[in-house]
Amino acid sequence: MAFLPVDKSWVSPWLVEKVKLGVEGFFNLPVEEKNKFEQREGEIEGLGQAFVVSDEQKLDWADMFYILTLPTRMRKPHLFPNLPIPFRDTLEAYTLELENIAHKIFVLMAKALRMDPKDMRELFEEGWLSMSMN
Repeated sequence: MAFLPVDKSWVSPWLVEKVKLGVEGFFNLPVEEKNKFEQREGEIEGLGQAFVVSDEQKLDWADMFYILTLPTRMRKPHLFPNLPIPFRDTLEAYTLELENIAHKIFVLMAKALRMDPKDMRELFEEGWLSMSMN
């Protein structure tokens, strides 16, 4: 799992550790439990192989779990709401922290470009946040 550290003071180290433990716990679930999160036909979100275009294609040895976390209205009802607690709560908290960081970056970008921060925020208001875990 890779994390992009913008600034250590912006993301709580304890939360990053909770996410790492949650991901590890998710992948250690029994197969029957993990199968509930499999990708559906024609979708990339869920547990499985990304970018499979044919039955003859060589696949990675490891599955990945890809999920859209923001905007919340775009979340797949069979994925995020069904994640085990406390992993779901941890991802929710992590998502909110990343959203806050994005807003801080927008303000800094606006200042650098001599823009009104409100205008910059409006440009990215409907931004998406997704997470890929493997």
